[in-house]
Amino acid sequence: MSTQSINVQSEALDPSFGDQGVLTLPIPGLQGARPLLVQALPEGKSLLVFGGAETAPIYIARLHESGALDQSFGQQGVVELSLGTTDYFFPSAIHLLDSKGWLITGRHSDEDFFVPESLAVVRQNEDGSFDTAFGDGGKVIIRIADLVEDSEGKKAHLVRDDDQDEPDKHLPGQLSLNVFSAVQPQAGRKEKTLISATILFGLDDLKGVVLRLDDQGNIDKTFNRNGFLLVDIPDVTERFNYGRGVVVQSDNKVVVCGYFMSADQDHEQAYVIRYQENGTVDTRFGSRGDGVVTLGDSNGSFVLTRLSLKADGTILAVGARGGELTNRSEGLMINLNASGSYNLIFNDGKPLVVDMSPFQLEFGRCTFQADGKIVVVGTNGSGRIDETNRQWIGRYLANGKLDNSFGAGKGWTEFLSPGGINRLNSATYLSDNRIITSNLLMPQEPPFDFGGFLVRFVG
Repeated sequence: MSTQSINVQSEALDPSFGDQGVLTLPIPGLQGARPLLVQALPEGKSLLVFGGAETAPIYIARLHESGALDQSFGQQGVVELSLGTTDYFFPSAIHLLDSKGWLITGRHSDEDFFVPESLAVVRQNEDGSFDTAFGDGGKVIIRIADLVEDSEGKKAHLVRDDDQDEPDKHLPGQLSLNVFSAVQPQAGRKEKTLISATILFGLDDLKGVVLRLDDQGNIDKTFNRNGFLLVDIPDVTERFNYGRGVVVQSDNKVVVCGYFMSADQDHEQAYVIRYQENGTVDTRFGSRGDGVVTLGDSNGSFVLTRLSLKADGTILAVGARGGELTNRSEGLMINLNASGSYNLIFNDGKPLVVDMSPFQLEFGRCTFQADGKIVVVGTNGSGRIDETNRQWIGRYLANGKLDNSFGAGKGWTEFLSPGGINRLNSATYLSDNRIITSNLLMPQEPPFDFGGFLVRFVG
């Protein structure tokens, strides 16, 4: 690989989207050049959540397959996602609902700097209107101090992606997203909502938190009796743990991934833990009889940040492995059977570590295609926030080998937009295996106006 390469092979981009596969914001007729989330819809359309400056209003728009604005949606193609006149919304995930419409989760911040950030959930109908049967006019705000009611909880706050609290400050931007979520289908009713995040109680005192909302947006007290739980790694004396990706299996069991550091270790270890529908640890998960699968060694840090499920309950988890050297990491992926045992077909039942030396690689998104192939999206660069950061997409066969029918025979491809620092924000997958990513573009020269773009790759 060459550090001079700034673009992907042209055959990897979908020329029918935007300008030869790249849609640069702002879209004509819209204000706001900062793409946050993108979500594929049936028939080739997609949803785009975007904003202007960091504290500016957030909007959602619907795009045609070509990337053009669908003006039949909302008001001339756009709906504002406002939580209040003095409030800011930082969306982190969007979920399409089987019951129609979608749900967006993220952080809520008050204009008052001294008010701790909260979790926020918005539910909308297919036409973009807010679902008034959910929360307060389609919106729910969950304050951490109200959730954790003891005196310690009153001091707690969410770990944010711009926090400099040890030990998370070394993580790259796309891995330090702090709110993860999933939906739980219910027969004849709207979906429940699962949220995974991390709470900081004090120096080196961090805990993953998992909470569940019912179909009306209320804290679901059938989950761990109070609607939430703090992650506790069985049989480990922890210094801290982080809650990251969350998914719900077809039997309503909840799977969470993240990472922790034990009191006698100097490196993070990754974990995947499963809970029963009622919020108790499912001790039948994994091979040790304690409900958790852990991953780590003495040579570096292991971090898992995102999960995906196959229809049969097979679990895919991705993240990064960090070595002893600063700004060096490799992509990390594990494939577990629904029971928590390692899938022996995938990489001979072992974790897959992807080394792109001399560059740093981190995996941040993943999915199973209908044909069983695995798509992983992440970032590749110097390990610093600089102009070498680029998005990286790889496609793997079920056995963990790169799929050479993707990426001009290599099994992977990358994209770097010139003109600033690229940051991957989200990725979505169309039914025909095309991939759309949303990306922030941070200029390095005045004027420092943040912009962004969407990229669509052929499948």
